[in-house]
Amino acid sequence: MIKTLSIAFALLLIMSLSSCNYRDITADIQNSTEDNEKITTAIEESDYLDCTNTVESDNIIPSEEEIKQAYMSATEASFWFYINALPTDRNISAEYNGEPDYYRVTEFENLSELKKALELLFSNEVIDSFLNRNIYVEINGYLYTLDMGRGTDPAKGKEIYSFKHVSPIKIILNVDVEIRDMDSDFKVIGSKRYEFPYEYKNGKWVFTDFPIIY
Repeated sequence: MIKTLSIAFALLLIMSLSSCNYRDITADIQNSTEDNEKITTAIEESDYLDCTNTVESDNIIPSEEEIKQAYMSATEASFWFYINALPTDRNISAEYNGEPDYYRVTEFENLSELKKALELLFSNEVIDSFLNRNIYVEINGYLYTLDMGRGTDPAKGKEIYSFKHVSPIKIILNVDVEIRDMDSDFKVIGSKRYEFPYEYKNGKWVFTDFPIIY
C-alpha cells in the first residue's frame, strides 16, 4: 500500500472523496515554484476546506483555487520524473537492463501504486509519457528508481495564473513564468506562457497535457 503521500496528494484525495471546495481567494497569485519545498509550503498555507457549497452533479466544475492546487500537486509529481526521483532506500539496490543503480522506492510499493497516485492528476496519455521514460521500474514486485536529480532551472522565476473556461468539461490553466537573466543578477527580462488543459475525463478532472517548465 502507499506508505506516505505528500500534503498535496492528501488534499487532492480529500477533495475527490468529499466534493468539498476551497474557499475562494484571489485568482491571480504569484507563487515561486523553484523547488519542491516551496511548492509544498504553498499548499500547506492554502485556505481551509469549505464543504458548505457542494453541488449534486456528476461533473462538479472545479474552482480556480482547486485547479491551482491540482497544478501544484501535478508539478510535484512531474518533478519525480524530471527533477528529483522519489526517496529511496539506498541499502536496497538492483540491476535493470544492465544498469546497476536502481534503488528501492520508499513512497510506493510497486508500479501499480505509483500509477494510481498519478491517475488522481493526469490523463492516461500523460501518465504513459512519464512512465515510458523508465525512471521507475518494478523488480520482483517492488518499485525501483534510478539515482537521479538535476535541480530546477534558476532562469525561471515566479508564476502568474489565469484561466480560460473553454467548456463545462475543459478549462485551460495559463501559467506565465518570469524569465531571468542569469548574467545580470537574475533580473527579470520577460516571461513565457505555458498552457495546461484541465479536462473532465472518466469521472474526474485531470491534466491532459503537462509541459515541463523547470
